[in-house]
Amino acid sequence: MGVGIACMVGVVGLWSIVPILVKQLLDVFDPFTIAFLRSAQGAGFALALLYARGYTVRSISWSRWHVVGGMGIALNYSLYALSLSYTTASVGVLVVQVQYVALTLLAVVVLGERVGLGKMGGIGLVLAGIAVVVVGGGDAGALLAPDYMRGNAVMLLSGLGWGVYALANKVLAPRASSGAILAPMMGLGALLIGVLAAASFQLRAVPDAQDLLSLVALGVVGTGLSFTLVSEGMKRLSATLAGTITTATPITQIALANQVLGEPLGWYIAGGGALIIVGILAMALAERYAP
Repeated sequence: MGVGIACMVGVVGLWSIVPILVKQLLDVFDPFTIAFLRSAQGAGFALALLYARGYTVRSISWSRWHVVGGMGIALNYSLYALSLSYTTASVGVLVVQVQYVALTLLAVVVLGERVGLGKMGGIGLVLAGIAVVVVGGGDAGALLAPDYMRGNAVMLLSGLGWGVYALANKVLAPRASSGAILAPMMGLGALLIGVLAAASFQLRAVPDAQDLLSLVALGVVGTGLSFTLVSEGMKRLSATLAGTITTATPITQIALANQVLGEPLGWYIAGGGALIIVGILAMALAERYAP
């Protein structure tokens, strides 16, 4: 259990830097190029992990769930970067928490899992918190600004993409290694995003050494390593405990956005964030104590 907890704590730390890196890289690359380079590096990391453990691509038991997961990753990564080109990191990292609601509802519809009053209450709190975050900050003019509203709407769709990926990973986890799950999914995700990136490529500035280092950190550490730790943690811990640990991620992300990007911390972020985190915890506890 100790190894599993260490993995999930590592995930919290690694995911905390992702929105900061994406925000900084948007000064250099367009959103789809960032998403492509991120997923391509993640796929390379997963493939290296697969071979390091003595397997090959031929040893993968291919499934339609690899395709579903790859499409979810493509949707999540591309829309995540696109959203952050319109909205703030502090708001974005809270809005994207709809991903836990998406996973729960997809598990009900696709896998036939039951959802009781506890989970329904948690879903309600998460959605209420997102509503507070989206409409609670700034003046009316800012709230209705097309870019702000577009960014938050796109981030909601990004969260749905993560839910699709997580559902596929959940199905494959009992019968495949982390590398055998992630390498095909991220590879397909990179291929799909690459089509968008090729059509919209824009170099906004000449990247320097720091930009390239940030790009590698985003792809290898923030994506490849973090998703591997998620998979390994889920194999050692209950989904409830793993999910509970990751609820700390928005807190650390918002704190970093404030310190590094200078983004303000308004009442709507604190209040909405509290509702979202309590909602996720309620969903996790409801799963833990379900009959």
